[in-house]
Amino acid sequence: MAAVMPDPVSYLMFRAETLASQKGFPFTPECAKNLRTLLESRTNLLTTSTEIEQGESNVVRLIDAMIVEAQSHQLTDLHEFTLSGALSKLCPLFPFC
Repeated sequence: MAAVMPDPVSYLMFRAETLASQKGFPFTPECAKNLRTLLESRTNLLTTSTEIEQGESNVVRLIDAMIVEAQSHQLTDLHEFTLSGALSKLCPLFPFC
């Protein structure tokens, strides 16, 4: 029997929010909404378990870069501009950009 693939958007959002919280940098509601919207627009790229694994690995890179952005502004949570700032430094980064 084949393994059931999780919903990639929900899975990657869960991983992002969990990782950010564990590192002491929770998402603001607007930032979480923006990340979810970005992932939803890229769902068609996440069709295999390998692609989901790559997306998960890159979620870690994205969260780490967002934390650096937040720290540069003496913040302890992740905002929309920390997302855009991290993406501007990391792109191209599958599946985000």
